[in-house]
Amino acid sequence: MFEFGVDAVRAMGTLLASLYIFKRSVRQQVTNKQTMLSVLFCMVAAALYAAAVPWLARPSTYLMECLLSIIFILLIIRRKINTVIPAYLFSYCVSNILYYITVPVVTVIFAAVIDPLLGKGYINYDIVDLNQPVYLLLYSAVCALQLLFSALLFKIRRFKNGFPFLFERGSAIMALVFAGTIVFFSTQLNALSMQRNTSAMDYYIAGIAIAGTGIFIWSRRGLQAYRRKRTRENNEKLLRRENTELQREICQLKENEEIFRIANHSIAHRLNAMSRRVAELLEKSQEYNFSAEFSRELAAAAVDIRNQLNEYGAEINAKARIDITLPSTNVRMIDELFGLFAEKFAANGIKFRLIATGSIIYMTENIIKQGRLETLIGDLLQNALIAIEAGRSHVSSILAVIGESGSCYELSVHDSGIPFEPSTLMRLGTERITTRQSGGGSGAGMMKTFETIRECSASLIITENNGGEFSKSVAVRFDNKNQYIIKTHRPDAFPPGDRYTVSGY
Repeated sequence: MFEFGVDAVRAMGTLLASLYIFKRSVRQQVTNKQTMLSVLFCMVAAALYAAAVPWLARPSTYLMECLLSIIFILLIIRRKINTVIPAYLFSYCVSNILYYITVPVVTVIFAAVIDPLLGKGYINYDIVDLNQPVYLLLYSAVCALQLLFSALLFKIRRFKNGFPFLFERGSAIMALVFAGTIVFFSTQLNALSMQRNTSAMDYYIAGIAIAGTGIFIWSRRGLQAYRRKRTRENNEKLLRRENTELQREICQLKENEEIFRIANHSIAHRLNAMSRRVAELLEKSQEYNFSAEFSRELAAAAVDIRNQLNEYGAEINAKARIDITLPSTNVRMIDELFGLFAEKFAANGIKFRLIATGSIIYMTENIIKQGRLETLIGDLLQNALIAIEAGRSHVSSILAVIGESGSCYELSVHDSGIPFEPSTLMRLGTERITTRQSGGGSGAGMMKTFETIRECSASLIITENNGGEFSKSVAVRFDNKNQYIIKTHRPDAFPPGDRYTVSGY
């Protein structure tokens, strides 16, 4: 009877501690309902462990506890499995370590204080009889102290904000190796201390299961990383090709503009000279009393020359308009929106390019609502226009890329406008802030962008370039990570912050 209680309390303490450590490690906010469900889950799992049900037979207990706990976590919170698995395995291992630290402490206290008071020699290191009621009290104290140590762990300044390394690549492999080691030694210690015989084959099965899980996660992440790398390389090639084509067109336009300017200047002067010559002839015809008919013809010729000059100028201005041809996204309103901004950019002498990849229809039906996407496009393009107007350079250009980017969808806008101030980037999303208030910026667009990012669990990635055609880019990546990343050539200008991640190059 008491042995059942001892086993249940031991399992209960480890499970509760592991869930608490998991919550603090990944900084997960939980409701009262989720807390109650967690306690109930631990009670049920501990009872099953103590009852030694066939499918929870030792030493597979630890594997089943981890598996059930991971499934439970995935059911009650919204976290990606690639984060939950390594984070919980790490938490479970730390919980077991705290257990094996706590047991000797409590045992020494009981052997030195409680056992002499009882005077019956309950604590015996040679024979462990868990049916003695003192062991239920002992392991209850172990459970309480284990939970206390778990809470005190996060009082340490270094661990106050959890364990950020759990979100890095390779954390799953590290956690699995850690878990495999702890599970093996924990099971062996339990088998020796409790005098329960276990087969070596069980350990092999447990090791293979853990290693297999690690290989699966490693291969899956490797394939994803390879696909992201290939996509990034293809996107970079595409951007370089677009940049080269843009540079070639700019050079050609400069040459044509110079030729055109010289020819236009020459023709305009010649037409003005002809108009002046006809006016002189008209004056002489009046001086020498030429016929009225001849004078009228000269006057008409002068008027014709002036009209020709005006028509020529108007036709030149009409021909000088930029031809706007954009790829279709197959979503009419989005095409109209890009076309509207293309005309606005052309009127301001800004070169605009659009790249659409994948299915934008799928994007509006499954990734982000069409209305939200239209607002996002408008805000990012308007911000790019304001940035260019704030710092006119010799070449003004904007590139918009929408569609598939690796394993997710993305909208990015590249521009040659003024760069962001570091203080602006640090405060984005917390208040209305703009690079140029006098130029029409209000900061409302970026606030709306952050609202969309939070709603879609997307990531905002701002890249600052040191040279090249574009000074910066703003990308919204729908990757369910809800991150704010700043990629910059000046990482020292940004102090560490909880809201954003800075990476240099």
